[in-house]
Amino acid sequence: MDDLVFYRNGTPVGLVAPSLLHAAALDGKYINGPKGIVALQGADEASLHEALVSAGALVPGSEDDIRQVKTALREPATSRTVSYLLCNADTCADVIRDLKSLHAARVVIAGCGGIGSMVAMLLAGSGIKKLTLIDPDVVEASNLNRQLFWTLKHVGQAKVVALQEALEARFEHLELEIDQANVTIDGLIATCSAHVQALVVTADNPGTLANESGRVCDECGIAVFSGGYIHDTLLSFSYIPNAHSYFHGKPLASKFSWERLPNAIMPSYGPVNVALAAEIAANVIRAISNSSLAVPEPAIKCWKIGQDPVTRALDGAK
Repeated sequence: MDDLVFYRNGTPVGLVAPSLLHAAALDGKYINGPKGIVALQGADEASLHEALVSAGALVPGSEDDIRQVKTALREPATSRTVSYLLCNADTCADVIRDLKSLHAARVVIAGCGGIGSMVAMLLAGSGIKKLTLIDPDVVEASNLNRQLFWTLKHVGQAKVVALQEALEARFEHLELEIDQANVTIDGLIATCSAHVQALVVTADNPGTLANESGRVCDECGIAVFSGGYIHDTLLSFSYIPNAHSYFHGKPLASKFSWERLPNAIMPSYGPVNVALAAEIAANVIRAISNSSLAVPEPAIKCWKIGQDPVTRALDGAK
């Protein structure tokens, strides 16, 4: 092995996961890989190869694929993402495909408040370069304690403009589109009708947006992830193309049409916003990086911080 490249009979056959750990104990040597801890049975090349494979720490690939992945591991913007993908990939070619998919994908984020703005940052940091940001609101003083990318100077400024500034201050080579329109399902269908790989809906006005966003999945054929609060409880919806049949153009059934109080103050709590944003962003990445990572199941997830989540598969999910 030389600089993470594993050789068999002098030929490079794979890349060792850079997260690999190793240890020496009284009874021998061990390696700790993505699939667990494995004891080395000998000091020869064959024993090391067997242990690496058993621990899930050897990702096979051609010499050219190994070279491309090593190059991405040296890049500050991609090194940690590539290391994560290598923990799950079957081959180096899977990692290369996923990096290209991330860089080429466009994700639409409808609602750029405490949850949506964090999703945008997490996606951009994971390698997604193309984002469309939609939100009609401006930054208010009440946002500053739970929406982490605004400062006092941004109060009164459009959220999408402030978020664009924050993203461009941190990441290079982004392609950002911003829109201060009100969010509607019909508008999102029009926006996502071409050249969009995923939609995130975290806008809370009207309150049925998260529920109804499955229409975009059905009509545009893209993955849709949405979520928000009911009191102090979090809800997330995952709609995956061709993986559910319950919808047929109608929102989830409800016998009530809920309305807010005239002076309603809807809950929003910084740590909980971050938790929901992480859930949604991870699902978006899984849907796009589907060579290395498992595509999310279509489901509704409901949970409170500190409690086990309740997950229900969408009716008709395969």
